[in-house]
Amino acid sequence: SRRDSEVRKYMEDHNVSATLTMMIDRYRVESRRKAAIQVVPLDQIEGLADLPETLAIQLSCEVFGNTLQNHGFFKVLQTHYEMASTQAIYYMMSEAVFAPRKEIFIKGLLADTVMILAKGRFGYSRENYEVDEVAACQWVSEPALWLNGWKRRGYLESRTSMEVHVLDIGKFQETAQKIWDVGTLGCHFAELVAHLKIPFAELHDLQVDMET
Repeated sequence: SRRDSEVRKYMEDHNVSATLTMMIDRYRVESRRKAAIQVVPLDQIEGLADLPETLAIQLSCEVFGNTLQNHGFFKVLQTHYEMASTQAIYYMMSEAVFAPRKEIFIKGLLADTVMILAKGRFGYSRENYEVDEVAACQWVSEPALWLNGWKRRGYLESRTSMEVHVLDIGKFQETAQKIWDVGTLGCHFAELVAHLKIPFAELHDLQVDMET
């Protein structure tokens, strides 16, 4: 490649030793190998940046649709409001990747997204509650969909490289209000909490009402 040719020419022009040249070559080869296997979020892949909107919507639906189908509300949405649901997925869903041992959020931050673990492992902790290894498909901060002003109730950290599907709460609420009675669902969530007899202060980010 052009870059390889430039590196070789520089080494030759500056009489860099064969030993050091070989070490640098090995480093560059290994860096390219790691870059080739690194997960890149959908919105950062140049080859997909210029897709027509119709194809981009279909792609988002196939990437994120199965994740959302695990949740009762979105399953109903996709069944009875298929066209609106497809456009909503494109509008409100995205991907994020995290390196190992990265702090993702801390207690007290206003939740502006819900995260669904796609690949990897993370740990979650708060007072008297800790989960070292959370399974794939786990929803994080799901109550924020229904309750205004939900703040993160603990600390989330990646244990390995992670791929996460991200649901923008503001965009979800904006979209859902056009096609669903979000207020009714919020009341349903409050009733669920009362039925479980869990004090509101004890709710945490890994508690999910999947049957909403």
